[in-house]
Amino acid sequence: MAPAHHDVVRREFARQADGFGHRGSLFAARSIADWIDAGARLAPGDLVLDAGGGAGDLSRSLADRARQFVVADLTDAMRDVGRDAAEAAGVDNVLFVRAVLEDLPFPDRSFDCVLCRFVVHHLADPALALAELRRVCRPGGRVVVADLVCLDGAIAARHNELERLRDASHTVALTEDGLVAAVGAAGLAVASADRYEHHPDLEAWIARAHTPAGAADELRAAFAAEAEGGPATGLRAERDADGRVAMRQRWVRVVATPI
Repeated sequence: MAPAHHDVVRREFARQADGFGHRGSLFAARSIADWIDAGARLAPGDLVLDAGGGAGDLSRSLADRARQFVVADLTDAMRDVGRDAAEAAGVDNVLFVRAVLEDLPFPDRSFDCVLCRFVVHHLADPALALAELRRVCRPGGRVVVADLVCLDGAIAARHNELERLRDASHTVALTEDGLVAAVGAAGLAVASADRYEHHPDLEAWIARAHTPAGAADELRAAFAAEAEGGPATGLRAERDADGRVAMRQRWVRVVATPI
């Protein structure tokens, strides 16, 4: 990831930090943590890296399933929120460190399991980061990469344009095939890929990113138009029974082992 994009990520997630670190956070949901662990198969003695883990919502949710978690993230505000939340919850096996995924400060083969959840679409150079995840995972260990993907490759450019409008730290959401291929190209043997269908409410989705007002209005217009039969956004917006706009997201969990 280029240093300039690091600055964008820090800025955006410093603004979003208040949405993490508490039970109401989407990413603290038990269902998501269980989905990740269904692939990771954490064991009591495992040393786990939560790469790009932000406020450590995932690590805190799974803290009783492994020996030690290391949350590596580059945004100070997110790590601060996570430390406070861990202390408040009495979780003492989650360590927060400052790190960039493209140059992790750990020796080769350090971790039994490496988790990387909803990070790839924020990376300027996913290949470099995925190679680092492989490097720090021990032989026979597990690397679990979960990310949102584009539902329709034919209109992926429009999907990613709207994601960047919402959150400037977004780079590119790959297709499912593209994500699996990227993991494999990093020197990891893909064992499985699993889908999680998510249906976010438009207003909650915008609010979570603290999207500026003008950009938020542009997003509302695009999704409302699609819901009424207009141009496709890639997120398949539609109105629910109450007339609110909701979209469809697909998350894909890829489980792999170092080759």
